[in-house]
Amino acid sequence: MAYLYAHLEPVYRFYKSGAGTHFYTPSATERDTVIARWPSIYSYEGISYWTNPENNTQPLYRFYHNGNGSHFYTASAAERDNVKARWPTIFTYEGETYRVSTAPGAGKTTVYRFYNKTNGSHFYTASEVEKDNVIGRYSATYQFEGPAFWVGQ
Repeated sequence: MAYLYAHLEPVYRFYKSGAGTHFYTPSATERDTVIARWPSIYSYEGISYWTNPENNTQPLYRFYHNGNGSHFYTASAAERDNVKARWPTIFTYEGETYRVSTAPGAGKTTVYRFYNKTNGSHFYTASEVEKDNVIGRYSATYQFEGPAFWVGQ
């Protein structure tokens, strides 16, 4: 069993209270930099989920939203290219951030995506409880977009 976990890598989550958005990074260095430099802007929430770079082979692309200070993530190269072409002044392309899977499977965790109708940001969660809570309590603000990608195994 320990062999399976030897290849899993954490993805860290931060909350930006001023914007009401979240930020995700697989980098311990980036995590530590955000904690040290911007403790009054970002609250560190810990590990959001785990990814296995050997089995999760699809790059996850990361954008920075210049207007609201949030990040947008997509595993779709077509969506990445569309965002770059249609909104070059709104989104800054930051490149690949970590590897995911574009299909469900045994041992994989679903990461869900929501669109914030108020500020134009997106919210991601791998928690079924959190997903159901947002759908049940915040549907006036968040539009559920479904599975964004899968991680783990």
